[in-house]
Amino acid sequence: GRDGNAINISGAVKSRTLATGDGNDAISIAAAMNNLGGLVDSTTISLGKGADALNITAERAPGAVNVYALSKSTIDAREGAEGDSLNIEGQVRDSNILTGEGSDNLSFSGVSSTSGTTPAYSGLQSANRSTFYELNVGGGDNNVSVSYERDSASTTSRSVGMSGYDFTSGSGNDSLSITADYGVSNAPATYTRAAEFNMGAGDDAFTVNAQYGGINRVNLNLGDGDDRIEISMAQAAATPTSTPYIAVEN
Repeated sequence: GRDGNAINISGAVKSRTLATGDGNDAISIAAAMNNLGGLVDSTTISLGKGADALNITAERAPGAVNVYALSKSTIDAREGAEGDSLNIEGQVRDSNILTGEGSDNLSFSGVSSTSGTTPAYSGLQSANRSTFYELNVGGGDNNVSVSYERDSASTTSRSVGMSGYDFTSGSGNDSLSITADYGVSNAPATYTRAAEFNMGAGDDAFTVNAQYGGINRVNLNLGDGDDRIEISMAQAAATPTSTPYIAVEN
């Protein structure tokens, strides 16, 4: 409705369409998840006009490795221009996230684990490396934070902040920060990789913090304005799987 709604869901949302009206709406979806599917799975969430808030929290059930907050889904908040807030705790896989022209705040975070030699990846990821998904925050002064870590070591997997995603922002002073941390000292590489970042006109900030490895196979276009790039890592990966590169256009 036009006055805004508060919607709280305790449990998984699968193969659904959720749509809100023109008010300032608040949606919360939370549950403990195992390794199967996502908390929000094969679902479209459409946020109408108004300053909306969406919180998706996938808690890791005992013994779970990969906990997906969002899988094979779409969040579409392009209709409004008042500025939206999106907070996702848990991994994101094969999903498109689109916001409108307002100044939006988006936060993605989580911790994954490893059981034996089972590979576990964290962050925003595409299951198929030849398929890219979209994180588009539109115009306005947007703030986007991506922070994922691992809580145990594995010889078969890497911690990835963002992989297989195209990030786009329009005109405005935008900030994008990506952190990938393995959490232990003897870990394989941690990367932001196989991604493209297009940040429009404005004074933009692009920051990557990685425990090992840094960035790999990344194209970065910051557009017009006084932009800032910061890339830091504890140390370079000992055995990178391919030649890292970053192509920067400004």
